[in-house]
Amino acid sequence: MLAAILVAVAVGNGRPAALAEHVAAGINSERTPQIRLGTWSSRHVRLNARILFDDEAYFDPARFPDQATNANVLRYTDLIRKQPDYFVLTDYPHAANWIGIKRLTQKFGKWNDDPYSVRLYQDLIDRSRHPYTPGPTPVRYIALVKVAGLAAADRSGEPAWFRAFDWLYRTYHPNYRGLQAALSTDHRLLLYRVDRRFYDQKTPLGVVSPEGIPISSASASGYGAANAFDGTGYVWLAKGQGLAADGAYIGVDYGDARIAVAKIRIKWVAAHWLPSRLQIQYSDDGRRWITVLTRPETAPPDQHNSPGLKRWVEEIRLPRNGKHRMWRIAADGVPPTNYFGVDELELLR
Repeated sequence: MLAAILVAVAVGNGRPAALAEHVAAGINSERTPQIRLGTWSSRHVRLNARILFDDEAYFDPARFPDQATNANVLRYTDLIRKQPDYFVLTDYPHAANWIGIKRLTQKFGKWNDDPYSVRLYQDLIDRSRHPYTPGPTPVRYIALVKVAGLAAADRSGEPAWFRAFDWLYRTYHPNYRGLQAALSTDHRLLLYRVDRRFYDQKTPLGVVSPEGIPISSASASGYGAANAFDGTGYVWLAKGQGLAADGAYIGVDYGDARIAVAKIRIKWVAAHWLPSRLQIQYSDDGRRWITVLTRPETAPPDQHNSPGLKRWVEEIRLPRNGKHRMWRIAADGVPPTNYFGVDELELLR
């Protein structure tokens, strides 16, 4: 295969390079940032650590079953909501994509919940004197532990066939970037460790620790309880419609860590996903539920002709009721043509 690639360099108008890059990504994948970071983590990161990454990364699922991609930039608010032990930021050159450009120009506050906020990148990378040196960072309780990635100019340990191919191909295509550059794409993956004290700080979000377990009545297929706490736009939906959904609930079981909740924030999906009334309840044993508040639910006027397209947020303040193991919201009277579900549910101190 490699010999064929080298012989084919002089033909194909770029196709040999694409073929060589494909082969390199397969048999020399250890040169990619994703594999380099995953290999290092298997040796140095504790078993079962919770890991969150912004885009592409690879961690052994047998060793790290609790891992997830945010499929977008990571924000301070994502860290508070999901509370990973480690997280990964992808660092591209500033001119490489929209994220790099926003890092140069954006001026959001630390807790801004805009889906494209890059404040975390600015604080940890752009405003750090030593952004690629493992150790403490400018953000208290967050430490950089590993940088993975090879710059295009870093040819240390490069396979001999990389050099042979680059030399021969550049005879006909002088501006070819090289196989190493194709694999690295000039980006780094930065792995950070979060001290648990980071999550104890007060924030404008007021989010109660999500360490508890999401609980719900029977869910529609593909719309599980965890969706109500993931911050991604995926939704939780109770099974059934009308009377079949009456009494359905969604909430959190905090176990031994009993929690006092002062306010509940709900992001609703559509007018036809509302119950006639909403009950807010707590329990200490999962059998006897105490209703703290019952209130009617109506959608804002502009929602009725825009099902699911104009989601809205409702905040409900609660009377003081002390600390309890479980908290939930429950549907009380679901109209015959309605469902019961939410985009997001937040329990606030």
